[in-house]
Amino acid sequence: MELPKSVKPRRIGDRESAYPLEAGKACAVLESGKWVGAARIIFDGVVELVNDAMINRPSLANRDPYGEGYLLVARPFDMAP
Repeated sequence: MELPKSVKPRRIGDRESAYPLEAGKACAVLESGKWVGAARIIFDGVVELVNDAMINRPSLANRDPYGEGYLLVARPFDMAP
């Protein structure tokens, strides 16, 4: 599997943000040497946290996908306070 070269997640925001997440739409863009594609999310919500380590070292996606290699943390709208 080819290692990602670039990761561009959506911005952190809130319900009124200009960048809400929509179910089935992109929450980030992943780029490798031969491919550019969307990472899609399955619920409507907002980005709570972006993993800066992943942006700086995209190879974390392959080395530690369930640990340090996460893209972002998102909060669904239906669970919002």
